[in-house]
Amino acid sequence: MSKKLLSLLVFFLLTSCLFPATAMAASAECEMDGTQYDTLEQALAMVGSGENKTIKILNHINYNGGIVIDKDRTIIFDLNGFTVNINNTAAEGQGLSVASNSTVDIAGAGSLNVSGTAAGVYARGGNATVTNATSQLYPCFAISPGSSITVKENAVAAGTNSQGAISADRATVVIDGDVFSTGSGVSAAKSAHLTVNGNIVAENGLGAVSDENSTIIIRGNVNASRVGVKAIYGDTITVDGVITAPIVISVYGSERTLDDYDSIGTGSVNGSPVLSSTVWIQIRNTLSMFDWQKQQHRKRLYPAEF
Repeated sequence: MSKKLLSLLVFFLLTSCLFPATAMAASAECEMDGTQYDTLEQALAMVGSGENKTIKILNHINYNGGIVIDKDRTIIFDLNGFTVNINNTAAEGQGLSVASNSTVDIAGAGSLNVSGTAAGVYARGGNATVTNATSQLYPCFAISPGSSITVKENAVAAGTNSQGAISADRATVVIDGDVFSTGSGVSAAKSAHLTVNGNIVAENGLGAVSDENSTIIIRGNVNASRVGVKAIYGDTITVDGVITAPIVISVYGSERTLDDYDSIGTGSVNGSPVLSSTVWIQIRNTLSMFDWQKQQHRKRLYPAEF
């Protein structure tokens, strides 16, 4: 063996012994409690009932399949500047499902994007925070008391009969960005709360609908192909922006267009005294921006893949 080859072999052996953690870090996806895991799935399997764990992301991750967080668990994803894409393409698949008394939260720079055929993120008694949510049916679906979903950026519903977000049975949904749906926008029912801090575009349906003493707050504009906002039974809907739709509002079956109001002002519309609902809107003249908004949302709402 030549001296040069022998020297290289010795150097390799020494560096392998001196830097084993560096070698491992290059392939590991995440770290929890000081232990690195080759896959996110391995780390999640180590979280037991009643535990509160932080999983630090070490690489960009494309997770093919759904993640189910069983009850009584708390998981914080320290994104550490990376992006995690969860994509469940199975029939009736859910990207992220959070059971009762469980919490999924995010920390640090980066993105946690969830996508599922039936639901992007689903909370039944649990709490979930994600960056973006997409689905062929329901990007965000929260149901039962104590459930909550927070989407830090946007919710995208890409199916014909889809709906951007659903909050039901005293649940809470907050979307900090925009909602874009090829079907309907958002709905809240049975004393639920839903807030959209951006705009709603509903290509083929209602922009927002509430029922049974629920509350919807929309800080941006509503653009819908049928009805802008609809309040059915004892509800309150507030829209700070512009509503663009053939029928601006519907309250307990009573439909209104812009022709029913002054061009500028603030108004409320009430249903019957027994089944009263209120819709607060800023009335102003609008042009049809539906086609323009649709194209802009298609360009910028879908999360990137790695």
